[in-house]
Amino acid sequence: HGGRIVQSAAELRRRAGWVREIAGLESDGHGGCLLDDPDFSRRLGLLEIGVEAAAAAAEQLVQLARSDAPPGTEAELLNIRGRELDQALTELAVEAIGPAAAADQRAARFVRSDVPVIGAGHALMPMPVFLAQRGATIAGGTPDIHRNNIARHMLRGSH
Repeated sequence: HGGRIVQSAAELRRRAGWVREIAGLESDGHGGCLLDDPDFSRRLGLLEIGVEAAAAAAEQLVQLARSDAPPGTEAELLNIRGRELDQALTELAVEAIGPAAAADQRAARFVRSDVPVIGAGHALMPMPVFLAQRGATIAGGTPDIHRNNIARHMLRGSH
């Protein structure tokens, strides 16, 4: 379980780097890139802080698991927070590519496709990732289900 938590933290860091890369390639409309936009940079920075906090919490959970402490709700809470961060980062990537996100570019993503890309090549993936995350959230259990599990666990412990 601890390895999966650390892997999730590493994936969040990669996602944040991906969004930062996209923002560096997209125009801010004023001659610079989106990273020069104070509002966009602030929102990305806040998410990156959240990612680092999740990574630190994941490391603490791994240490807790090694100490043979009884499992609590921390892993489930971290799972919820990780999903929220991942989705927020992807939403920011979709926002960064702007109108290109609305185009259906499935055919352009195939290897050796002769379908031209609308916009830049980095605009191909944010929307499909965004849509896939929504399906994965439902398949993996909605955050409300996870919160109910946490509440049940906590109520059992309070008797």
